[in-house]
Amino acid sequence: MDEYGSSVSALALFFCFILLAVVARTGSADSLDPAIRITLSTRLGALSAIPAAGATQSARLALIRGGSVTDATVDALDVTSGTLPLVGQWLETGDEILFESLTDGSGAAAASALLGDTTVTLANLSATVTYEITMSLSAMLATNATGNDATVDVRTQLTNEDSGALLTPVVGAASDSFFGPPLENIDDTQQFSVQIPPLGQVRLLLEVDVQGAVNQLGNAGATDGYHGENQTRLSLVSAQVVSAPPAGPPPVGAAPVPTLSSGTWLLLVLVVALVAIGGLGQRKGAEA
Repeated sequence: MDEYGSSVSALALFFCFILLAVVARTGSADSLDPAIRITLSTRLGALSAIPAAGATQSARLALIRGGSVTDATVDALDVTSGTLPLVGQWLETGDEILFESLTDGSGAAAASALLGDTTVTLANLSATVTYEITMSLSAMLATNATGNDATVDVRTQLTNEDSGALLTPVVGAASDSFFGPPLENIDDTQQFSVQIPPLGQVRLLLEVDVQGAVNQLGNAGATDGYHGENQTRLSLVSAQVVSAPPAGPPPVGAAPVPTLSSGTWLLLVLVVALVAIGGLGQRKGAEA
């Protein structure tokens, strides 16, 4: 291949890479409109307690935003890494908050309680536009109680912090070695939407609990014990305009800004490649 052919091929490849990068970007997460501000603060709940003899509890709290992760870990009630509360702001769709907790207990004195609270503040800075924020709440819960007198309770609930109204049904798993059931596993995902009026604000409260105890009935045996797990994830699905003032006419002489779909970009990639290959073929034919 001569110098001309090499230049054409290199240029074609350059444009193909640029267009493919644009296509890849169109399928990635969407950044939030500057008028929408979603801030989060996650911490241990006030009713968390130091585990009694024979019990353990631990947790990981994580804030994922813009592809980066900020987290903290807890053992008993001690923060062993990171800092609490975790405070941050969501930047794009797919951002999320994660609370993973685990408790185990055995023996007549075992008892534990580890709770997590996350406040999510949705603020609309626009004076004219109403937004609808859609989120997904996922909860994976597991409980197991053994022996004669052991209980464990794991639950997740999301409410409007100002009104106290539930935004999704409470998700809970509970096991009782005396009354039953001894074992329970739940995997639940729910989507919900909240509308934020112009200059409005809504506060959500996400509560995550794992609690267990032995000898509540005074009938504990040597094999009494419990195990509870809670993995709760709240993520941002979309933020869309649901009402806005009518748009005025465009300025005189203003040209509309074209938008291209992913399919159109792919077609452009193919056209550039075919043109480059055709030009190179004609060049070789002329030289022959």
